[in-house]
Amino acid sequence: MDYRKGLKPTFTFFPSFMCYPSFIAITGFGLMAISPGLMPYGYLGPVGSFLHHIAYNYQLPLRIGFGVLCLVHLWEAFIGLVFCKRTAVSTTDQVLWFIQNFYLGVFSLRAMKRIIADPRRFYKE
Repeated sequence: MDYRKGLKPTFTFFPSFMCYPSFIAITGFGLMAISPGLMPYGYLGPVGSFLHHIAYNYQLPLRIGFGVLCLVHLWEAFIGLVFCKRTAVSTTDQVLWFIQNFYLGVFSLRAMKRIIADPRRFYKE
């Protein structure tokens, strides 16, 4: 890390109970939008039949929605990256914040702004 420049670590991982639902939702939405044949609809019970209907009858809106979702998350990640650069966060932490902001979106962005604004509140020396 870039500690030799006097920069302190600011990155913190989100708890797994917040990451798993996000991963499942994004992966499922992506599979339905990009390749609906790979989605295991039979294992999802009554929700699976509904998702199968959506995936095969509303393909264009799904693809547009998935594209918009990716663009919004990418925009949030770049906002986080700009905020990190302005507050002199280390390069490694910038990359980690970018990935987490892209993955979790606005929830990670809010936490990042709060932690970077006052790191003494979250890290003991």
